Amino acid sequence: MSGKTAATTSLGYMRKRFIDQVKESLNVPKSCGNSALALCSSKLSQSQIDQAKILSKRISHKLSENSDSSLVQMTPQEVEDDVFVSFCARNYNQVWTIAQKVQQDPMNSRFRSPSLYLLLLESISARGDRSQVALALNLYSELLSQSSLSENTVKVATLQLFKCFESCQDFTQLIPLRILYENTIVTVLPYFEYEALFLGAHLHVFLNTGQYNQALALMHQSFESFPDHEDQLILLQKLPLLKLFDAMCNFEDCNSLEYWLSLVLDKNTSSIPYAWWSQFLSLATSQNHYGLVKLIYTHVIMAGHDKDLAIEDVITNNVISNIEAKSTMLATLSDHTLQAILHTLASHGDVESTLSLIEWHYIHKEMRGERALTKDLCIDIIRSYCFNNDFSATPIEGEHDSSVEKVLDVLESFLSRSKEDFHYTDISDAFSHKINTLNVFDQNVFEAARQETATVEFINQLEEPEQEARKSKNENIYESPQGNVFMNQKIMQQVIISHLTYIKDKQMSEKCVRLYTECILNHVNKYQNASGVINAMSAMKKFNSTCYSWFTPSVFDILFKSVSNSAAARLTGYTLLSFMKQTARPISKSNVENLIFSSLRGPQFNPLLEFYIHEYLSTFNQKPSVHVTQRIQNFSSLNDNGKRLLEFLKDHTVEFVRENWEAYGFNSAFPQNNLHLTDETNEHYHQIDLRDSRQLAFILDMKD
Repeated sequence: MSGKTAATTSLGYMRKRFIDQVKESLNVPKSCGNSALALCSSKLSQSQIDQAKILSKRISHKLSENSDSSLVQMTPQEVEDDVFVSFCARNYNQVWTIAQKVQQDPMNSRFRSPSLYLLLLESISARGDRSQVALALNLYSELLSQSSLSENTVKVATLQLFKCFESCQDFTQLIPLRILYENTIVTVLPYFEYEALFLGAHLHVFLNTGQYNQALALMHQSFESFPDHEDQLILLQKLPLLKLFDAMCNFEDCNSLEYWLSLVLDKNTSSIPYAWWSQFLSLATSQNHYGLVKLIYTHVIMAGHDKDLAIEDVITNNVISNIEAKSTMLATLSDHTLQAILHTLASHGDVESTLSLIEWHYIHKEMRGERALTKDLCIDIIRSYCFNNDFSATPIEGEHDSSVEKVLDVLESFLSRSKEDFHYTDISDAFSHKINTLNVFDQNVFEAARQETATVEFINQLEEPEQEARKSKNENIYESPQGNVFMNQKIMQQVIISHLTYIKDKQMSEKCVRLYTECILNHVNKYQNASGVINAMSAMKKFNSTCYSWFTPSVFDILFKSVSNSAAARLTGYTLLSFMKQTARPISKSNVENLIFSSLRGPQFNPLLEFYIHEYLSTFNQKPSVHVTQRIQNFSSLNDNGKRLLEFLKDHTVEFVRENWEAYGFNSAFPQNNLHLTDETNEHYHQIDLRDSRQLAFILDMKD
C-alpha cells in the first residue's frame, strides 16, 4: 500500500470514528445517514469541535493535493462526511470549497443527496452570512425538486431555510421566499407552525433593516388573523419575540411592550429569561410607565405570592426567605429598583400596590431587623394617595370629594410618628395634582357645559355639513375636566375652609396644618399670582384669626415668588418687605431678587427697581447675581436710567456704589408716588395692588 493511499485510509478511519462518536453522544443510531446530524452541530462539545478542526486540516491538505480531481475516487458518503467534519470544525470556507468541487464534477448528480443539501443549508444558517440567503433559496428549491423525499427531510430543510433569514438584511429576498412558500412549502407541509415560521422570517428582515413599525404591524395582523388559542400559542413559540422585545426596548415603546408581555403571560408561555425581565423593568421605571411596572411586579416579581402575610409568619417562620428562593427576580431586587417601582406606583395613584409593596419589602423585613420605614417610603405612600383618582369624573351638586382628607389622614399619621422633618417640596407636585383633579361642583362650569351640550344637540339635528379633521383633545393627566377649580375664588375659599375644619375636628398636629398651608399656597402660586395667594390666605384668616402662626419661612418664600409673578403687586411686595423688617424675620437673597423681578413689569421703567437694588446692596453688601442683571438688561421697557444703573453696578465696587448711590441720582427710598401710570389698564392694576396690600397687612396683623 502506497503512503498516499495509507494516509487516505487513515483519514477515512479517523473521520468515520469521529462521526460515530458524535452519533453516539447525541443518541443518533449509527445506521442513520448524515441527514440526522444536520441540526446537531450546535450540540457538540468543545473537545469534539477540537477533534473536528484537526480532521478538517487533513481534509484541506487532501483537497489541495488532489486539486480538481479530488472527488473522482470518492463516494457520495465520503463527500458528505468531509462536509460534515468541516462544518463541525466551523470551517465554512472549506464546506463551500467542497460544494464547488461537487458542482464542477462531470458526474455531480451522484453527489447531490438530500443529506448534502441539508448540510449546506445548515452551514449557511449557522454561519449567519446574510449574503448567502439567495443561495439558500436556490439550494432549497433544488432539494425539493428531487423525488422521493421524506417528510422529515423537507421539515429539516424548511427549518434551516427559515433560519437563514434570521440575519437577512435584504427585504427583496422576501419575494422569492413568498413565491416558494405559496407554491411549494404550503403544499408539502400544510402545518400552521410553518406559516408561523414564514411570518417570523418577515419579522427578522423587518427588524434587521430597522423597519420597526412594519414589524409591529405584522405582529398585530398575525394575531388578528389567527384568533384561535392554539394558533396563537404556536405564534408565540415560533416568532422571534425576544428580538422584537429588544427592538421595543431600543425604541422605548413601553405601551407595545406591556401589550405583548401581557399576551405572553396570559397564554402561559413564560419562557422569557430573568435578565430580560430585569431589562423591561429598568425601562419601565425609567419611563415611569405604570402599566408595564404593574404588570412585571404583579405577574413576575410577586407571582403566586399571598399578599395577606400574617405577622406571626414573618417573625416565627422563614416565609419570606422561602418565597424569595422561588423567585430569582424577587430575591435580587435592590433598594434602588424597589424605590423606582414605588415611585411609579405612587405617582399613578395606585395606593393598594404601593402599600402592598412597602408591606412586603420593608415592614416585614423591618421585623427581621433588615430595614425600616424611611421618610422616602412615607412620601411614596402620600404621593400614591395624591395621585389616586377614585372619584367620579363628573362633579355632582352636593357630593363631597374627600380625597384630600384621606391625604391629610396619611400625612398626620407619618408626621406624628416620624422623627424626620417633612418639607412641602417633598409632596408639592403630587398635592398640586390632587387639587387640580379635585371634584368640586361649580355652577358656572355646569351651566357652560349644559349650554355647550344643548348647542351640539341643536347642530346635530340640522343637516350635517362635511366635517373637516379636528385636533384631538389633549388628555393631560394633570388636567381636570372642570379646568382649574381654584380659579373660582369663592370655591377656593370654601375648599380651604373645609380642609381646615377637618384638620381641626380630627385634632391634627401643628406640623400637619403648616404643611397643608405651604402646599396649598404653593399650588395657588403655581397656577395664579399674588392675588390668588392672598385670597387663599384670607380664607385661612376667616377660619382662624391667629392663622399667622401657621406661616413658616417657606410660606413667606412662596409669597415673595407670587409677587415676582404678578403685574399688580408693587405695593404688595413693599408691604411684605416692611412686615419682614418689622418682625425681624430673615430675608434671603432670593426674596429680594423676587422683589427686583416684580419691578420689571409694565410698559415703562419704574424707579422701584432702584429702590430694591439699593435694598439688596444694603442687606447683603454685594452686587446682584449675573442672573438678576441679565433679567434687568432683557427688560423690554428699560430706559436710560435703567441702563445707567447697570453701567454703575458694572464699573464700580460694592463700597463705592453704596457710598455714592444718591450722589449719582439713584433712588434709595420707596417711590410711593411713582408706582403706576395713569392709563386705564394700569389704574385697574393699581387698585388691585392697593386691595391686596391692605388685605395682606390685615392677614399678617401688621401695625400701622
